[in-house]
Amino acid sequence: MRHNRPVIAAKSELIARLLALAHPGFDSLFDWVLELRRTLGIPHSLAEIGVDVGKASVIGEQAARDPSAAGNPTPVDAQALERIFRAAVAGDLQAVG
Repeated sequence: MRHNRPVIAAKSELIARLLALAHPGFDSLFDWVLELRRTLGIPHSLAEIGVDVGKASVIGEQAARDPSAAGNPTPVDAQALERIFRAAVAGDLQAVG
């Protein structure tokens, strides 16, 4: 979500309003998603489920070649996807913002 923020901010505000969040906008929606994740027991990082960062560059390259990458709201390349993957493994929410 943070990587795509510049493109999805307006839609995030609409979704936050539909969810009746106190402060409609990207940050409120992001916080809501994090709380939902906690409620459902979804781990904070990929490391918590045994994912290793060792092949981050390979994963970034393969993810960039995946046809679904073209559907991302913000264009992504192998380096961006590697950075997002490394942040997800570490549970670092600031690294992709």
